[in-house]
Amino acid sequence: MAWIKTQIKIPQQYSSVDAREIGERLLEYIVGRTKEGKGANGKPFPAYSKSYIDSLEFEIAGKDTG
Repeated sequence: MAWIKTQIKIPQQYSSVDAREIGERLLEYIVGRTKEGKGANGKPFPAYSKSYIDSLEFEIAGKDTG
């Protein structure tokens, strides 16, 4: 699995409580977009390849094609 780590700088005018709220809302947005099958560019994720669907990795991850 690939991980993309991005640092988002919150202006200092926001308190640490506000910064945490902003972070939580961003995370909710990203998770919601992902559940809709869309990537960061707003386009659908590409379909899994047949070789990946047939792989042990796919099975172990508990993924499905639907």
